[in-house]
Amino acid sequence: MDSRRQILQNVNTKELDRKKLLQKYWDFIKPYRFVLMLILGLGLLQLAIPLIAPYMTGVILIDQVLAGEGSWTLQGVALVLVAVYIWCNNGILEKLCDS
Repeated sequence: MDSRRQILQNVNTKELDRKKLLQKYWDFIKPYRFVLMLILGLGLLQLAIPLIAPYMTGVILIDQVLAGEGSWTLQGVALVLVAVYIWCNNGILEKLCDS
C-alpha cells in the first residue's frame, strides 16, 4: 500500500513540476510573442503561396476564362501565374527572413 502512495506522490510531483516548467517557459517567451506570431504567419504564407497557381489554373482559368464567365481574361491569368512562379522560384520569403 505504501508503494502505491509513493507512486501517486511521484506522479503528482512530476505533474506539478511540468506545470511550473510550462509557466516559466511562457513567462520567458512572453516578450517575444510578436516575433513568434510573425514567424507563424510567414510560415503559413510560405505554405499557402504554392497553392495559388493550381487554384488559379483550376478554378479561375477553367471555370471563368474558358467558360466565358467572370471578369478574368486569359492574359490576366497568365500574367498572375508568371508572377507567382517567379516569386516562388526566387525565394523572396527566404530573402526577407535573411535580412
